[in-house]
Amino acid sequence: MHKPFEIQCTHFTADGKGAFRIGKKNYALKNLIPGEKALVTLSSHDQPVLVKYVSKAKTRIDVPCPQFENCGGCQLLHLSPQGQQDFKTQQVRRCFASTKAMFKQPIPTCIMQEDPWYYRNKVQLPVSCSRRGEILIGLYEQGSLKVIEKDDCLIQHRLTTKVLQVIRDLIKRYKVSGFNWQTHKGQLKYLLLRYGFTTNELMLVIVTNGPSFPYHREWTRELTRAIPELVTIVQNINLRKDHLVLDRQQKIWHGKGYIADYIGDIKFLISPNSFYQINPPQVKRLYDCVKEFARLDGRQIVIDAYCGVGTIGLYLARQAKKVYGVELVAPAIQDAIKNAKLNAIHNASFQVGDASAYMVQLAKKHMHVDVVIVDPPRAGCTPELLQAVLKLAPERLIYVSCNIETQARDLAFFQKSPYRVTASQSFDLFPQTYHIENVLLLEKAH
Repeated sequence: MHKPFEIQCTHFTADGKGAFRIGKKNYALKNLIPGEKALVTLSSHDQPVLVKYVSKAKTRIDVPCPQFENCGGCQLLHLSPQGQQDFKTQQVRRCFASTKAMFKQPIPTCIMQEDPWYYRNKVQLPVSCSRRGEILIGLYEQGSLKVIEKDDCLIQHRLTTKVLQVIRDLIKRYKVSGFNWQTHKGQLKYLLLRYGFTTNELMLVIVTNGPSFPYHREWTRELTRAIPELVTIVQNINLRKDHLVLDRQQKIWHGKGYIADYIGDIKFLISPNSFYQINPPQVKRLYDCVKEFARLDGRQIVIDAYCGVGTIGLYLARQAKKVYGVELVAPAIQDAIKNAKLNAIHNASFQVGDASAYMVQLAKKHMHVDVVIVDPPRAGCTPELLQAVLKLAPERLIYVSCNIETQARDLAFFQKSPYRVTASQSFDLFPQTYHIENVLLLEKAH
């Protein structure tokens, strides 16, 4: 270690770290807030290491998690609720500074969650084996594949703790081994839990390194006896050498292989692989915003691109004339079709396909479209899709994004078009983290 430097944090990075300079070089540290002064040393690898704080920001609070420094799950536990809202609002405004002239209204403050704890309805937990042969279940250490043992996480649903207590006991009694990434041996690779907030239904997916699991009847009996909310247990068989959690082959040990949940009055069936937002109470507020932006009165044709399991399209369908959804992932479309039937929604159709190619084809056919909704993955939309939107010329384009950086990039595509941002709203769907969900409404200027 070198001698300590006294530094002052100047701003947040996009991933919630505190930025500062030593000499002419830029650095960033977790758990550092703009305005704070600290003593920092540099490691032999030129990585900054916090020695102590010299002064602290007013927005700093005591961190309620002892593993905050090492765990990769949260980045903002040291920030007060007001501090987190300020951070997320400023990040959105920073991203869209270069396209500020396209906005007809000032960018509003981020809508935060009233109760920002235990909100995740989906939990993925790696299971590994220590050098001494001990089973480790928890979360990955920040920036590595090392597993940190953690049963009581402040953002995961409380039932996670109960499930892990039972499974740890079963592992010991039945001498089940954890997966070793060096040898690719061991029985258990991951545990996946999904929970329906409105139905109180819990799903457990046990990911195994091969099809054999001779104790599945005993595990099913004891798990369902100890956890009444557990309505289905699925074994997913994953022989992959990469770190993808779920593979295609699975066996249902108990229940129907899915759970149900509601967003508003729309019921959704959720299977192990289904894409479904992790924070349904806050998602409803986001979808209500999309519905408000869409201004449907029963006469509009709506395109739901990157539709997933059809959550947005189905949420709007009863106010639309027709909804068309497209999604590349076939199981998600199967779920969307099931969800439409489940809710007796007959004016929504869903098909498997690349969203860009689908939109290009619609544009070639000169299809009449009133509202286009896009909710792409973090990589954002392709230029081909954006060009197709221009050719379709809908009255309204609603862009929902989990990555404001790529959303801002895509918005710049419309700078020379007649479209302008007439409304926008960001949402904190992921409290205690740097992630932000943002909605833009683009309309043709008249």
